[in-house]
Amino acid sequence: ERGGKVTYLGVGDRVTEVMLPERSFEALLEVFQGNDFSRTRPYSSSRQPLDYIQAAREEGASLVQAFHDSPTQKGGKLYAIITDVCAFANTNGGTIYVGVSADKKQPPLGVPNPQEAVDILQREISRLLTPALDVEIDVQETQGKPVIRIQVPSGEDRPYAIEDYKIYVRDEAETNLAVRDE
Repeated sequence: ERGGKVTYLGVGDRVTEVMLPERSFEALLEVFQGNDFSRTRPYSSSRQPLDYIQAAREEGASLVQAFHDSPTQKGGKLYAIITDVCAFANTNGGTIYVGVSADKKQPPLGVPNPQEAVDILQREISRLLTPALDVEIDVQETQGKPVIRIQVPSGEDRPYAIEDYKIYVRDEAETNLAVRDE
């Protein structure tokens, strides 16, 4: 497990495991108010870890979730990720997984040099997106492959734009340029 303490919460016959940095009410409240669902899972006596990324792929792309095979600049893949960040910030927030396709049957590709990719993503999001937005970017693992997870909050200073004038929004499972009314 990642560092931290496991706490068990039970309601009736259901038990949930919660990974906390410390056992405190404040840490538990932070989990419940956040959207990092990798810190909670149904309790299983077999201790088989739940693969949250594969579970997300089972749900597929949605208003709050997107998938990208690669973070490379070649083919506009990096720009597509940044447009999703902009769209999520302008809509309801969401999570972007980089290194896996939305097709749950395809094996995950993973991201070679994930820390370098995280650094590039942070730099390019800061450079292209205005106003500034604090996104959480980390590296997770699915089926033995490193995958980048980008957690985008619902922005408080809307509208967010790329290159100062391109405003994107999320519509169902797609990112689109906003029209005047939006």
